[in-house]
Amino acid sequence: MTSEEAQRELLDIFILTAILCAKIRKLSNSRIRKDRDIPGAYIEGREVIEKLSTPEILDSVNRILENNPSLLEEKSASLVDILGVTYL
Repeated sequence: MTSEEAQRELLDIFILTAILCAKIRKLSNSRIRKDRDIPGAYIEGREVIEKLSTPEILDSVNRILENNPSLLEEKSASLVDILGVTYL
């Protein structure tokens, strides 16, 4: 990897981290309607983040990606579209 490639990778990490933080903050501060037919039935976004951040869930996601790296490659194409970056 060249120095320029490494710098691009670091920039990608920075951008993705900023996006991730913004999305976690947005979800953490939200109230999610549990069922739109039942008024007042909400789930706190903070609870969703806590459930998705357990070591078991993260380990499961990592195992899935390790066993099928093409899934990550498919999502990388989506990130290219979102970020407008062509070197992911």
